[in-house]
Amino acid sequence: MLLLVGAGCGRGAPPSDFVARVGSQTLTREDVSRAIKTIGPTLDSAEAARRYVDQWITDELLAREADRRGLRDEPSLRKLIEESERSVVVSALIERVYAESADGASEELVQEYFNSHRDQLRLIEPYLKVRHLMLDDESKARAAQLRLAAADTSARDEWDRIVEEFAASPDLAREGSDVFTPESRLLVDLPAVREAVVGLRPGRTTPVIEADGLWHVAQLVERVRAGTVPRLAWIRDTLRQRVEIEARKQMYTRLVQDLRNEALARQDLEIR
Repeated sequence: MLLLVGAGCGRGAPPSDFVARVGSQTLTREDVSRAIKTIGPTLDSAEAARRYVDQWITDELLAREADRRGLRDEPSLRKLIEESERSVVVSALIERVYAESADGASEELVQEYFNSHRDQLRLIEPYLKVRHLMLDDESKARAAQLRLAAADTSARDEWDRIVEEFAASPDLAREGSDVFTPESRLLVDLPAVREAVVGLRPGRTTPVIEADGLWHVAQLVERVRAGTVPRLAWIRDTLRQRVEIEARKQMYTRLVQDLRNEALARQDLEIR
């Protein structure tokens, strides 16, 4: 990213690491880095940074022109600006309250929620536990298929040996084999493999399937029918999120009620 250094600006020394300046406003490398992180992973971070800098310069120039034309002082726009500022401050307050009070949902609360909502948590679709191997060589794939087909689904040691010997990505193979996945979200990027797995009986193995330049072999370890109450381990993270959301809702309600009561007591709130 090019450094845009303005010499002799006469408005006080800007930060030494700024990448762009418009009048007295400067954009630093830290600002750009923070903004890029909010965008999420990108294939070309340098290009994303350049675009962000260009957009920042454009916005600053347009804002300066709006000020020159006196738009900020127009009553209708001033009201919108005030409402926008209030919304930002209120959002920041709520996030600050959540951050100060959030210890995360304890395991006891998650277990309590699970016990209290078992019937509502019944699976609405089958969940499958699958062993999936991706291989970069067809002959290795066929050898892995024979080994996997002969392996007992309860034999974790044999699965680990097969992964180490054959898998193109051992860590990915191990991680995926330990979780139950909703049928609708199983191997969505590999429809041919997914279709083969869904049609299997537990313990059976697919033939070798070529897809996306690799060879795939999968074994259906277990299928849990729709309507079954899931094990807590399958949905622990989802339940923890639910418990935290409920706690935040209650916290928000208490905060607003306390503020209303205090304002009424001070006679700062009047409702007609």
